[in-house]
Amino acid sequence: MTRDNLTKPHWLFWVVCIIALLWNVAGSANYLMQTNASNVANMPQTYQAFIETRPAWATAAFAITVFAAVIGCILLLLKRYSAMLLFVISTIALMFVSIHAAIFVNANPSYTSIILGVGTSVLVALFLLWFTKFSKNKNWIG
Repeated sequence: MTRDNLTKPHWLFWVVCIIALLWNVAGSANYLMQTNASNVANMPQTYQAFIETRPAWATAAFAITVFAAVIGCILLLLKRYSAMLLFVISTIALMFVSIHAAIFVNANPSYTSIILGVGTSVLVALFLLWFTKFSKNKNWIG
């Protein structure tokens, strides 16, 4: 199937893509804010502890998660199925972020709000995988 034979996407395709891009740009901004010590110092103690004890592998996974997802959203807006690869990479990296969050909360049970944020991110990542496949099946992307 060539890109010339794509079906015009439903208007909700564009809404979902734009919201997903905004979500992931916000995640990227969050990552960048966490690289600045003065920004971290102004955060609630819960988040300071989480960020300051995060190992390098979890920080790298966080960066891969958000930046791969931003690129994936841009590719999805360009109606490219190659967005799926970026969403898969992002979701795999997010699993490592989730592992760190689970270890942290297990050691610090009063910080369960961390799990809510990571859990929401996992749901969004899984939705984007599904939505990309759905869009391909609808012939909206190629």
